[in-house]
Amino acid sequence: MTNVNKLADKLIAEKFHGAEPIYKKVISTKSDPMIGKLLNWYNFMAQDKDKDNWLTDYMKNNGYTKSDISSILNLQGLGAVSKNSASILSRIESNGTIFSGELEGIVKSKIERALSFKQEVEEKETTPKVVSIQDRVKALAEPHVIFVDDEISSWYENRKKKIEFSLYDYLLKNQLNSQICNHIKSCVVSRYQEHTEMVEGNDEQLNEAYAYLSVASKKEIL
Repeated sequence: MTNVNKLADKLIAEKFHGAEPIYKKVISTKSDPMIGKLLNWYNFMAQDKDKDNWLTDYMKNNGYTKSDISSILNLQGLGAVSKNSASILSRIESNGTIFSGELEGIVKSKIERALSFKQEVEEKETTPKVVSIQDRVKALAEPHVIFVDDEISSWYENRKKKIEFSLYDYLLKNQLNSQICNHIKSCVVSRYQEHTEMVEGNDEQLNEAYAYLSVASKKEIL
């Protein structure tokens, strides 16, 4: 049943955001509106597993060692933020986009930035992982978080004067317990806070993650 729900969520997301964008032209500035559109799609639609696969393929095709690939896939903290940026940008470039001008070499730059954090890679525990209650709640809430996020995004993209989606009705219809409801709420609030802090520019991790966006593009996302 879980696989069916994930497939349904994916189809719903694709309905709002469309299929993966392919842009086989030159992007030379951070202020180019196309870079913002491409990044928005991947930020909403790309799964962590896909991003790891994209980055692995890119690094293999560009002469990076197995050690570098293994290190970058296991990064934590700031390193993981850099890895995420490198993964998305490597996919865009692999699909045909040509980065030039102030964006020339941006993918390799992001990879090198991520690799500089490889000292932070933590050794994997050999003991079996115990699934906590919080992890179970997160897993159950994930498809609903995606659905709610897509509803908000759809409303923003269409610029409707009044949003038709009711979160309260949705929660009642799906008979979600208080723990799942609180998790959904915290995710929505967290997303808004992250975008607010991104525009303010005082957070080192967010500055690193969104360095490829112009100030105007950041405000548009918020």
